[in-house]
Amino acid sequence: MRYDIILEVLKILTKQGDQTAKALGLLQEVSTFRFIIILQVMETILMRVYSLSCELQSPTLILPSAMELVNSTKQILINMSTDNTFEELQQKAELIAKKNYIQIEKDQVAKRRKETYNTHFDDYFIESTVGKNSSKQKDLKNIKAEILFEVLDRFLCTYYKYTTIYC
Repeated sequence: MRYDIILEVLKILTKQGDQTAKALGLLQEVSTFRFIIILQVMETILMRVYSLSCELQSPTLILPSAMELVNSTKQILINMSTDNTFEELQQKAELIAKKNYIQIEKDQVAKRRKETYNTHFDDYFIESTVGKNSSKQKDLKNIKAEILFEVLDRFLCTYYKYTTIYC
């Protein structure tokens, strides 16, 4: 909700103060469309879970009502696991990006160096690429799978873990 104010403060801190390098790094990181869309995903999910958490802390809440609240929140999270939800979040993120003059990347892959293999390993078979960073990709499909669906799955998994009666 205060994204534009945070950007303003970071811009001011890049010009003055003893933390200019840190502020510049933060400004560069938060001034990306990827960051904005992740913010939208997390805000939407956490808003649902936070409201449940507040209700469950009420001293007047009775068990049947609590179970109904938990089940309805679970159903809301299940319903969020759709492409339509991600498209709505993407549209909100695009509005925020346009308002703050941030470039919107759509299904682009970051430019990378050409992959070459070390000639010292010609006689060996390499099974893994330890250290290879896949987070450099700016593909929105990756954000949908790695952020939205992953977070929803973790919340639902936790729900099932604590609500399933073990025999």
